[in-house]
Amino acid sequence: MAEAVSWAATHTVPLATYEPENGFADLHPLKKIIGNRPVVAYGEGMHNTHEYLAFRNRLFEFLVEQMGFTAIAVETGYSESVAADDYVLGRDVDRRKAATAVFSWVRTPSEESAQLIDWMRAYNARPSTKRRVRFYGLDLTGGRNGTFPEARIAVDAALQYLMTTDRELGQQLHLVLDPLLDSFNTTGYKALSQEQRNTVTGALADMVGAFERDDIWYVRISSSMEYHRAYQHAVVARQLDMNFRAQTRWTAQPQRDASMARNLMWILQREGPDGRVLVFAANNHVRKSTRLGLVELSKGNTAQVIVRESDLGQYLDDLIGKRMIVIGSFFNQGAVGEKGGETRQIPPSPPLSLNTAFMDGVRKPLFLLDLSRLPREGPLADWLATGKPVWNYRFEGNPARSFDALVVFDAISPLRPLK
Repeated sequence: MAEAVSWAATHTVPLATYEPENGFADLHPLKKIIGNRPVVAYGEGMHNTHEYLAFRNRLFEFLVEQMGFTAIAVETGYSESVAADDYVLGRDVDRRKAATAVFSWVRTPSEESAQLIDWMRAYNARPSTKRRVRFYGLDLTGGRNGTFPEARIAVDAALQYLMTTDRELGQQLHLVLDPLLDSFNTTGYKALSQEQRNTVTGALADMVGAFERDDIWYVRISSSMEYHRAYQHAVVARQLDMNFRAQTRWTAQPQRDASMARNLMWILQREGPDGRVLVFAANNHVRKSTRLGLVELSKGNTAQVIVRESDLGQYLDDLIGKRMIVIGSFFNQGAVGEKGGETRQIPPSPPLSLNTAFMDGVRKPLFLLDLSRLPREGPLADWLATGKPVWNYRFEGNPARSFDALVVFDAISPLRPLK
């Protein structure tokens, strides 16, 4: 631990603030760390936290203004995210609906989400803006939240498009899918018979196939944006179906992260050769290292093995490798909001944790560490490899193998519900 304290003390980059609209002078070291990579993935250490969301907003402003980034892709349902994208493009969309779409897994939108899309909308409206920035959802649409109605909106959106461009096919798919769509969610899918599941899978395959077969015609009679949005709705619907099938076998998590990786590749294609994208999701999604778990070999006898789940960051590391940099985030202490509006206090990190080592070495409320400068061997490397505890939301293991850089916050606080 002493080596970690000493290393952090000599390699830290202090950050002035996590709040946006405070200039970018302290963030300039990121230019060297990021270089010309087209993808920056930033992981949050705790959902629904003001500091992480505020820094996400500040980081995106910096990347757009100083480094030419063109889009942000967020851990939110793709089909819901269209409302946020329309809002930032200046269209007539209810601001509260757009803010809710920034993180579709909760019902209450936040001031931090509204701040992000308000800035994007204002940036796009500037006369000096040469290329408008875009908002994308990476995630499956509502499929992991029981009977939430969002679980079928991807199908409905794709069918709505087909009813205007390929009415005969749209009507055929409606006849097949309409009786089953109310069960197209996590709990309802389990009650479907195998024949009904196969019916849904076949109909969604026909839908995606039509988009891929007749793309030129669909674009010609609608528009490129309308086509590609509807096509992605259909793709996400098929991903949800695969996700539900995976749940009946082991767990849906591998399919979810694999789908998010494929969706990012689609986003990069849409952004074109000059596109650059900030990916924002939980630490455990963007991490690049393999996750470990314990398996019981016999009573009282366990062994550590690679668990079946793979995360978004691991898929992207395989797909785009050095074209992506991953920035994780840790915190020391603070408070988080709970369901029902209650606040849960989080005490300071344990004495022997990695968080404590970094905080003891730096003694600043907010700072950046370039993990590429960590030694690859020696006492510090050995200590990190032991997987010392990290006082952090849903993260375990060696951060040097998971992230290229870290943003460390001394204290966190609950997000601010949108007034």
